[in-house]
Amino acid sequence: MDFNDILFKELDTETFVKGFMDIFELSNDFFNEYSNYNIALFGIDTIKEMDIKNYFQTLVNNDNKKAFVAIFNNKIIGYITFYIKTQPNFWIVKKIGYISGLMVNKKK
Repeated sequence: MDFNDILFKELDTETFVKGFMDIFELSNDFFNEYSNYNIALFGIDTIKEMDIKNYFQTLVNNDNKKAFVAIFNNKIIGYITFYIKTQPNFWIVKKIGYISGLMVNKKK
């Protein structure tokens, strides 16, 4: 796989619908991997398809939450999710962001 063959883009409705099963698989991998590091922070009882669908739908067309995906051969092979937060007025930097989730398909 050549890095130049990977498309990076903001998650939109069309990409979400076409690639949802890729996102679902990556999300399962994310929680399985991270729960091994810190069960208190990442412990999941059961993860359902609708839970992931509902979460990622909140990231599409949202100015304060975003998801970007990496696509190779029409398959989503990774994602990063992050939140944008408005700071109180006394801060010089008015908006900050932080990463919520990051996962890459290790099989590729």
